[in-house]
Amino acid sequence: NIRYIYAGSVAELGPQTFYSQNRLIQCHFPNVLVVRQYCFYFSTIRSFIAPKCQIVDDFAFCGCYCLSEVVINDLLKIGYQAFYYCNIKQFCCQKVQKVGYCAFKGCPIKKADFGCCKDISESAFQLCQKVELVSGLGQNHAIFQEGDFKLGCIKVEKIFNKSRNKLNKLFDALDKKQQILKKQVQRLKKMINECPPYYASLYYIITKYNQ
Repeated sequence: NIRYIYAGSVAELGPQTFYSQNRLIQCHFPNVLVVRQYCFYFSTIRSFIAPKCQIVDDFAFCGCYCLSEVVINDLLKIGYQAFYYCNIKQFCCQKVQKVGYCAFKGCPIKKADFGCCKDISESAFQLCQKVELVSGLGQNHAIFQEGDFKLGCIKVEKIFNKSRNKLNKLFDALDKKQQILKKQVQRLKKMINECPPYYASLYYIITKYNQ
C-alpha cells in the first residue's frame, strides 16, 4: 500500500522491484543510477524523480499508463520499450547516448530533447503523434520519415517552452513594477524631508496600500 517513496541512499533499483504496484504515486530517488528491467512494470506511478539516473533498462516503466512526470537529467541509456504506453508528453535528457527500440511506443509525447544523440531507434516513437525531436540525427534518418505504425518526427534545433517563457515574462513585468515602486518610495522620502507635514500622510497612505 505504499504511495510515496523517498530514498536518498538507494543507488540501484532491481528488476521487478515495484512490479504491478497498484497504489504507487510518486518516487524520488536522488542518488539512483540504474533502474533495472521490469522495475515499475504496469505500476500506477505518476511521477519519477531521479536526477542522477544514467540507465533505464528494458521494460522498466512499461505499461505505466499514469506516468506523466519523469525527471532524469543525467540519463545515458533508454532501453527497449522502457516507457511503453506511459503518459509522457515531453521528455528531456540532453546527455542520452542511446534510445532503444519502441522506447516511447504509444506515449502521447509531443516533444523530446535528446541533445546530440545519434543512436536512436527509428521505432522509438512508434504509434505516437508527430514528435518535435532535438537530436544529432540528420534529416534523412528514418526516424523523420513516415512508415509502418509511425508518423515520422519533426527535426528541430531546440524546444521552445511556451509555459516557461510566459512565466519569465510575468516575473520580468513584476520585477519592473517593483523597481518603479521603490523609486517612487525613495522620491517620497526625499519630499517628506523637505516638507514633512503634507507628504508624511501621503507616504503613509501609499506604503500602506502597497503592503
